[in-house]
Amino acid sequence: AVARAHFGCDDLIGAMLDDSEYHWHARMLNTELMNDDGFYDYLSSFTLALMRDSGWYRMDDYRYAQPFYFGRAMGCQFVLGDCIDAYYRSTNYPQFWCDAPSEVGCFYDHSRKSQQCLLYEDYFNASAFVPIEYQYFGFASIGGPPETNYCPFLAPDAQICTHLNSDSDSGSDSSDNMFIESFGARNSRCIETNRGGYQLAPACLRVYCEADAFNAEGGGYDRVLVQVELNDENGDLEQVRRTNLTCTRDDEGAVLNVAAACMGDAEDDCVTITCPMIDMVCGASRRPFACEHGYFDDGGNACICLPGYRGAECAQRDVGFETLQIYSSNEANDGGGDSDGVDDA
Repeated sequence: AVARAHFGCDDLIGAMLDDSEYHWHARMLNTELMNDDGFYDYLSSFTLALMRDSGWYRMDDYRYAQPFYFGRAMGCQFVLGDCIDAYYRSTNYPQFWCDAPSEVGCFYDHSRKSQQCLLYEDYFNASAFVPIEYQYFGFASIGGPPETNYCPFLAPDAQICTHLNSDSDSGSDSSDNMFIESFGARNSRCIETNRGGYQLAPACLRVYCEADAFNAEGGGYDRVLVQVELNDENGDLEQVRRTNLTCTRDDEGAVLNVAAACMGDAEDDCVTITCPMIDMVCGASRRPFACEHGYFDDGGNACICLPGYRGAECAQRDVGFETLQIYSSNEANDGGGDSDGVDDA
């Protein structure tokens, strides 16, 4: 039931395992904690439902499942069909799969940038080949990683937009020396950019989620506002160009001009952003950016911290044995609760 609800496909009988039968299949559940493709980001309701179905664990509360959006609501064809259109040799789902080795952009959840599409052209050199049913690009030597049934995807960079490290500080880095980026802000997300038809490096920009009447079950937010700051072409910090662009659900995947960065009336030479998928950057919580290292649970009115963090806003490092905790604004509780109604996988 978890798989059917997640993908919006009533034809599914469950989730796919890889050939080892010990991991989720990365073609279906890329970035889930229990797959074997090397990118382990999310402990999702799939794994919690499996633990419950095993009969070895009592799992009454799915609030501890991290929000997971890979392939969410994409329908049966996302799982059962092809990731790449073999005739046009182009991706059927650009949010999740790429189709050119030189492609750059954002990781699918917009948490970070990607400078590499995992599309290899040397399978023969590795004494291997792409099976004929997965030869989307017409050759046995070209394909993505075997773990995803040779579907290529953008690999995430190490730098997360919401984090600071020694190589970046808020407002200092820029995409192609044009965008003033925002690292370390809780509402910083990766946004794809373009100028005059030429793809620029993606940028970490601040986003704000807006809703006319918030409804977590009905899509959550109506639009996302992207805050854009551009360097002055002459390097004058007093002439930084600032603008806000609003992306609605109808705009998801569409290109919007940054009016402050057009060359006169030549709209074909404007700097642009690509509107993100709203659910990816905003989620379905009333407080999408309340938790520094975790996610907000509306039902418990509290942050649920990722392992290794604690505190009301998950901002404190936790080096103790019990690292996955839930804190309310007043006091910590034991994380118990009633089932949220999610069926078994």
